[in-house]
Amino acid sequence: MNTKRSDPYSIQRLRNNLCHFGIGKFVNGCLGLFILHLLAGGLSIPEYAIYVLFIAITKISTSFSSVGLETIALIYIPQYRANRRIHELLAFIFSLISLRMFLLILCVGLIWFGSPFLGDYFSFGQWVPLLQVYAWIIFLEGLANYWQIIFGSLLSQGVAQRNWLLRNLLFTTCLLTITYIWNTELTLKQVVFFELIATGTSALLGFLEMFWIWKKEGQHSWEYNSKWSPPSFQMMRKLALSNYFNQIFYKLGDHQTLLLVGARFLDTTTIAGLGFCLALYAQISRYLPGMMLWRVFQPKIIATFTARKNYTELQEKIMLLYKGSLLCLSALLIICVSFGENLLYLLSQGKYSDTFLLAIMLLVTLIPVNHRFLLSGLANILEQPRMIFWAAFAFLFALPLEYIFLLLEFGNLSISLALLLSSLLYNIILIYFLRNSGYHYHFDLIQVSKIGLITIATSAAAFPFVSSKLISSHIIINLMITGVLYLIFTWLLLPFTRRDIQALTRLLPPNIASRLKMKSEIVHSN
Repeated sequence: MNTKRSDPYSIQRLRNNLCHFGIGKFVNGCLGLFILHLLAGGLSIPEYAIYVLFIAITKISTSFSSVGLETIALIYIPQYRANRRIHELLAFIFSLISLRMFLLILCVGLIWFGSPFLGDYFSFGQWVPLLQVYAWIIFLEGLANYWQIIFGSLLSQGVAQRNWLLRNLLFTTCLLTITYIWNTELTLKQVVFFELIATGTSALLGFLEMFWIWKKEGQHSWEYNSKWSPPSFQMMRKLALSNYFNQIFYKLGDHQTLLLVGARFLDTTTIAGLGFCLALYAQISRYLPGMMLWRVFQPKIIATFTARKNYTELQEKIMLLYKGSLLCLSALLIICVSFGENLLYLLSQGKYSDTFLLAIMLLVTLIPVNHRFLLSGLANILEQPRMIFWAAFAFLFALPLEYIFLLLEFGNLSISLALLLSSLLYNIILIYFLRNSGYHYHFDLIQVSKIGLITIATSAAAFPFVSSKLISSHIIINLMITGVLYLIFTWLLLPFTRRDIQALTRLLPPNIASRLKMKSEIVHSN
């Protein structure tokens, strides 16, 4: 007999989750930029270059050790929560986290024993003992990141953001203590030690927060849907391995892999500057609506599509997220072209302002990269991993392309060009397979063109305010003027369809929603 309870993926829960997510992401984003400022400015250029390589090794290792478990959590945890009792959901979650821990420990062992080879390959033999210590961050960060995915799948973004906030606060406090309170020079050994403390605390806190959710949810009646059958082990294995092989292909064309390959051909100063820009690139990509909000909306989108099987509605939601990302990228491109060199100077404490052109190219690269991310999410929801598998072969071209650009002496721009071309090819292949399988993918060219017009119009209108003066007050005033101009042109052109507005109004407060709806009616009637 089924018992009734509130929908765990209701619009009210989604709205609350989005509020927690927005606040947490804003605070964590500010802390992330401040940490980048402290590290890039505090570490010497040679040590920062080594730290950049350590991070790249960590990101690649955690990805290669996942065997598709992220996809299993994202797809099936919402289904378990919507259809099964609390103890069945928790048994499923802890089986996933146990397997993830086992794989991460194996990965740490491989890095530990392979560190002498890595030291010889990248010519940092004196840093091999520190890399062996840093290898444990691979375990801790992989575990902490997996908790983030699990909490996101449960629509518990308040818990997820609180967890990551503690990590960032601990790390920031340690860095500030060394640089400002003790007034001593920051070293790579100190950074590694501080990161171990912060990431370890975050990973441990994940277990405590999961038990807190267990206790909280256990107080409510839990619905049992006898019509829903849990996925078989064979089905989960097929989905996990398919996505894992796609992930391997993706990692071959990922910016971290391209960085490690490029490190063989570039000098220490170039590697440090490249690592600084790639850290900014990663930070921005995480905060674009298409990538940032996908983690929030995906459980709700999956639950809705499972119930309605409405492909048109699903595709419109994907396109809405992409247009949101394009709007943000448009604003960032305007800022970077107009004030980028000064902002990079301030952020890196004068060390990496010469990477201005690379920063612009990486922002352009995010246009197809973000689309690629959302297209993959669409194919996963449609349970079409084979499409992603074949499209992922596009990433096999990334490394040869980078090598060719390096031979042509494009320098640090080689990575951005290889990323750009491989992502474009991936999108073309996946859209082709979607259409061939009867899923007509409609790219909203008219509304996307409006975003292009907004970018051009704002850049032209903001040109008189561009100044080369390296004064914070001048930069802030000019940024505010540019922001106002950008909002005016966005309001006038409104790059959203009537159905987009209807989707947005369900999430916004009633007074804002009604005004946006009225504006939409005026624009679309004209």
